[in-house]
Amino acid sequence: MFYRLIHLLLAVLIGAAVSASATNAADESGSIPMIKIILSSTNHRAELQRLKSDIAKVLADQRLKDQKTRQMLVESQAVLTEMLDKKSGENVGKLLDLVKWMDGQLLEQIEIGRREETEKPRKPLTPEERFALENPLAGMTVHLGVIICEILDAYVQGDGEAAGESKLEAALQANLRFYGTYEQSPAMADRLLRKAPNWTKKRFPKLTAEHKKRFTKLVQDEREERALPPEPGETPEAPLPAKEQAAYESAYQSILKDTPK
Repeated sequence: MFYRLIHLLLAVLIGAAVSASATNAADESGSIPMIKIILSSTNHRAELQRLKSDIAKVLADQRLKDQKTRQMLVESQAVLTEMLDKKSGENVGKLLDLVKWMDGQLLEQIEIGRREETEKPRKPLTPEERFALENPLAGMTVHLGVIICEILDAYVQGDGEAAGESKLEAALQANLRFYGTYEQSPAMADRLLRKAPNWTKKRFPKLTAEHKKRFTKLVQDEREERALPPEPGETPEAPLPAKEQAAYESAYQSILKDTPK
C-alpha cells in the first residue's frame, strides 16, 4: 500500500508538472517529470554513483579479457552518467545486459565455491575465476533493479503506447526479471495492459509458458488489489475512459485465454 501511495503522489506531481508546463517545450510532459523525480532520489543517486565507481574498478582489472563484456560495461557506464548528469532514463533499458552479467558473475562465484568444496585435490584458481570471486559488481542487482523498474514503469504510465517498442519491451523484461524483488511488479504488469493494451496483446503470445503464467498472475494480483475499498485517506485511482477501459479488458481476456493452465 505504501508503494501504491507513492505512485499516486507521483501521478499527481506529473499532472501538476504537465499542466504548469503546457506552454513549454514538449520534453517536459508525459513520463519526463516522474523520471526526474525518481532520478533526484538521494538513495538512488548514491547507488548509481557506486555502480559507476565499481564499473571503473572492473574495467581497470586486466583479468577481465572478454571484449564484449568490456564494451557492455563502457556502455553501461555511459548510461549511468546520463542518468546522473541529465536525470534522463532514455537508455535505461540497456542496463538489463549489465544486470544479466552481474547475476551471472554471482552464479559463477557460487559454482567456484562448490567446486572448491568438492574437488580433491583442489585445482589452483585461474585468473578469470579469481576475478569472478573478487568482482564487486557480482549479484549487486536489487537496488539497480528497483531503479530500472521505476523508470520503465514511468515510461509506461506517462507515455503508454507512445513510449515505443524498445521501452515497452524493456519494461516487460524488467518486470519479469525483478518480479520477486520489485514490490510494484503487479501494478507495473497491469499498467502495461492498461496503458499499452495493443502492444501487450501482440507481444504476449511470444512469451514462454512460464512468463505467461507469471505476467498473468501479476496482473490478477493487481486487479484484486484495485478492487479492494480504499484505505482511510487514500484517493482511489481514477477510472479509465470508456474506450481505454474496453481496450484494457479486451487485452486482459486475450492474455487469460493464452495463459497455460
